[in-house]
Amino acid sequence: MSAYACEPNKGSEPGVGWNWAKHLAKYHEVWVITRTNNRDNIEAELKKEDIGNITFVYYDVPKWLSFWKRGQRGVHLYYLLWQLGIYKIVKKLDEQYNFDLIHHVTFNEFRTPGFLFYLNKPFIWGPIGGGQFFDEKFRDIFGNWKVVFKERIRNLINKLSIKSPIVNDALKKAVYVLVADPSTYSILPKKYEHKYIKMLETGIAPRREFQKEYNHQRLNLLWVGNIIPRKGLPLILHALANLKDSYDIKLTVVGDGSDKLRCQELAKKLGIQMKVDFVGKLNYLDVQKIYNQADVFIFTSLRDTSGNVVLEAMNNKLPVIALNHHGVSEMVTPDCGIKIEVQSVEQIVKDLSEAIKLFYHNRELLSQMGNKGYERIKQVYDWGKKAEEMSKIYQKAMSIGQK
Repeated sequence: MSAYACEPNKGSEPGVGWNWAKHLAKYHEVWVITRTNNRDNIEAELKKEDIGNITFVYYDVPKWLSFWKRGQRGVHLYYLLWQLGIYKIVKKLDEQYNFDLIHHVTFNEFRTPGFLFYLNKPFIWGPIGGGQFFDEKFRDIFGNWKVVFKERIRNLINKLSIKSPIVNDALKKAVYVLVADPSTYSILPKKYEHKYIKMLETGIAPRREFQKEYNHQRLNLLWVGNIIPRKGLPLILHALANLKDSYDIKLTVVGDGSDKLRCQELAKKLGIQMKVDFVGKLNYLDVQKIYNQADVFIFTSLRDTSGNVVLEAMNNKLPVIALNHHGVSEMVTPDCGIKIEVQSVEQIVKDLSEAIKLFYHNRELLSQMGNKGYERIKQVYDWGKKAEEMSKIYQKAMSIGQK
């Protein structure tokens, strides 16, 4: 298993890599190659929990070849060099242990499949995403011209990547390609469609059954995430400004990022600063407390493969208001939330306001939708069930690969 991002007790891609590895080790002997940078956290977790059937191999690009990397700066070039570096390592291990199957897990975007599929073993790729495109009608929401320019460059890279020889080689050699969201599915070449399996890249461990209490006076809204332009926080701020002062509503914003100051200034400009509480970035346990205090979860991302925070909200019995596109359009059903169509900024803001008013005047919907969302977590997004499904895909891939 190739999992560049792989760390316990983390969200996003590090959590995705870790959970696929951990849960699939219940069914198979799993070898995971990941970054040396992840080693301390992984080894500490393995001392706490004896997973069994799992071996970690660590590799980082030599300093002389990566001195220029600083945080996220240069991460894509570094990742490419890392993939090149692990090829020889995995090839040597394969000569010694004769692996049955290779699975590329993270990074989960479609543009960089690595090179392990060239080892001529049954190859599983994904779940992959990243096929979302910046829409010009959201220029003002994204903010300054530099951000918009980067989004346009990303659009171009996406279009070029679909025609990339390496991407097409990976699609050709893969036994199965797991696709995380409808946007990515729609841009992949149709000639390989028989290999595509729809599956969200992430999951969650369901909470034990609990009784959720909702605030029946003030309606508490919650927004969680990195406060960056593509997360679309200004949309909900404009929606709150549309509501009359007679609505007793509070929005809690959890997170930090490059767009925080702009959003705080926008809240003041709109005259809703008393209704919005920017609490900053919090640790996992403190965020869970805030989930428990909230009534409705808001997800306004304009570009995301999925959204781990949406699963966390549903796991805490919160109904969700989300934009009806990308992965979240399939995560949230009409039973567990309200999906807002994506046509224009004005329409989205208006519909967000109406959705909030609907919950405000119909409090029984909070528990109805919250409970349905929690049931959906247990039925569809439980990591244990996802690993069981992936294990069956492994078995099918083995039988096809051996023909």
